[in-house]
Amino acid sequence: MTRIFISYSRTDEMFARQVATALSDLGADIWIDIEDIPAGMKWSSAIQQGLDTADALIVIITPEAMSSRNVEDEWQYFLDHNKPVIPIFLRPAKIHFQLNRIQWVDFRDQSFDVALMDLYHEFKRNGITISRPPNPKVDAPSHSHGHAPPPAPKPVQQQQSTQTNRLPMIIGGVVVGLILLGVIGMSLLSNNNNDPDAQNTLVAQENRIASLEAQTQAVADLVEQQETLMFISTLTAEALASATEPATNTPTDVPIYLGPVTNNDWTPYERDFDGVTMVLVPSGEFTFGASQAQLDANIAVCQEKLNEASCEALRDELNGRIVTIDEPYWIDKYEVSQAQYGSSSSDNPQVDVTSEQAQAFCQARDASLPSEAQWEFAAKGPEGWRYPWGDTWDLSIVRSNICDANCTENWREADYDDGYARLSPVNEIHGSESWIGAWNMVGNVWEWTSDVYSDETTNVLRGGAWTWIQAESTTTSRAAGIAATTSFYGFRCVRPYSDGDLNP
Repeated sequence: MTRIFISYSRTDEMFARQVATALSDLGADIWIDIEDIPAGMKWSSAIQQGLDTADALIVIITPEAMSSRNVEDEWQYFLDHNKPVIPIFLRPAKIHFQLNRIQWVDFRDQSFDVALMDLYHEFKRNGITISRPPNPKVDAPSHSHGHAPPPAPKPVQQQQSTQTNRLPMIIGGVVVGLILLGVIGMSLLSNNNNDPDAQNTLVAQENRIASLEAQTQAVADLVEQQETLMFISTLTAEALASATEPATNTPTDVPIYLGPVTNNDWTPYERDFDGVTMVLVPSGEFTFGASQAQLDANIAVCQEKLNEASCEALRDELNGRIVTIDEPYWIDKYEVSQAQYGSSSSDNPQVDVTSEQAQAFCQARDASLPSEAQWEFAAKGPEGWRYPWGDTWDLSIVRSNICDANCTENWREADYDDGYARLSPVNEIHGSESWIGAWNMVGNVWEWTSDVYSDETTNVLRGGAWTWIQAESTTTSRAAGIAATTSFYGFRCVRPYSDGDLNP
């Protein structure tokens, strides 16, 4: 059975499911990550297995897919191994030059059943066998194959010449004649086996049949040439139309996927609420706290810098319970700045605020402090990354504001230089972004959450600060407040997602 791998951005999951169902109904064995990753299996290992066992790969072309590193890794792996890749054009996007050279199938400007028939023919052209889909309900000319089209082309109606419209009739007439001559020949053969005149007549009929076969092939070749010329002229007209008409920002009616997500392959979405930029967090599931391996690594590094008693405080990061985020929500892209809070014009984070003051500020924005679970999910994602950007942090790369070479503490990371001795602006350090696009979720300032620490005397703080070292600045770092306010306690806010939040 033919196995087909579907590569797509998480925002297009509904469409990917539709394609998967349609191809499965045609006898294909579909590999798609939302269904084919066994429980407990590492996501990257499952993807590798799926790629190795698939015969062909479909990549769904959208802006989100073209900006996805995981999607690019998947189709690039197929090309590297000389296995067929078939792009499906769903929404206008800047297409990678390597995909730009491959025949694509258009699912945007024609009905799904017509496009599915085109996809079937593209599979067939690549030597991939699946059952033929039912004939499309609407008989529309197929002009959906080609190299990647210009963004957002406007369909142009082409008038066919009288000669082109008559070609199917000519083919039909030739085929009917061929059938009639075949019938006559068989009749002569059966009734006049011993008649020399009949034998001569049969030879003549066979010669005429061969001549008609040659004519049929010639007409078919002419039709194919005409269709190719029509398709090229259509693309040329579309390109000219898009070049001469002003660009428009037409809102897409394709719904954005809101979860549940199963990996950190997510395209960030952001929106301003009363002048504050927030990023969208989808629903999903994750393991709360550090794994034993992560905790052991953090403590080992900590003990190199600090005394053992201080490092023992890290053990409260170990948890292991599965947490489900049932509803999507918004979280501040940046820590609340002093300018935003109104205490000064600085872009440094607002500090010296109690958890009660932070909560009151958020509520005035129709928001709240995040729970621990909301904060941690926005920082680490369903894959449980140790840092917001992944599982490793090479200190030759500036990703966060921690106690570095500029810090005066004796435990500083002397080989790391983030450029700041104390606070850094909330929007300054590129590369600190988490999987959903939130900045500085480790380092800079500890961030208040709405949950109360186990001692029931203070709210929980998350993420570490400019006073801490690398091992203490992770997505699972948590602490109780040592004071009601300090120069390294800050916060950010969350608000629920509502239908219509992403409408233009």
